[in-house]
Amino acid sequence: KADFIAKMHIALKECAETEYWIRLLENSEYIDNNYANLLLRECLSIKKMLISSLNTIKNNFKKYKKSVDN
Repeated sequence: KADFIAKMHIALKECAETEYWIRLLENSEYIDNNYANLLLRECLSIKKMLISSLNTIKNNFKKYKKSVDN
């Protein structure tokens, strides 16, 4: 479980880096605003899923550790 949580954190960091690059491409006018907004919406959706998954996993991991410790 701890390894999976670490992997999810890496995925979240990669998502943040992707968001940065999309904004950079938009600001440099390499991609147009409409396409950038589409990509950013998708990136935000993925970020929300990752955060929600991490919160669930961490809560379940805490409950599991408490039950094992008792």
